Order: sequence, then C-alpha cells, then structure tokens
Amino acid sequence: MMKKSCWSCDMMMMMMMMKMMMMMLLMKMMLMLLMKMMLMMKMMMMMMMLMI
Repeated sequence: MMKKSCWSCDMMMMMMMMKMMMMMLLMKMMLMLLMKMMLMMKMMMMMMMLMI
C-alpha cells in the first residue's frame, strides 16, 4: 500500500516538474520572441527617422 501511494506521489511530482519545465521553456520562447519584435520595431523606427 505504502509503496503504491509513494509511486503515485512520485508520478505526480514528476508530472508537475515536467509542467513547470515546459512553462519555463514557453516563457523563455515568448521572451525571445518579444525581444526580437522589439528589436524589429526599433529598427523600423530608426529607418523611419532616417527617411523623414
């Protein structure tokens, strides 16, 4: 009985860890994308300024 419950608990913990990792990865990806977007925007602004 104890072993079984422990095993399930371990499984749950593993799942939680995996979820957390995935979330972290997603956040990192989003941040990277955001940074890229910001850079692009800045570049565009610079171009516009130069043009005008």
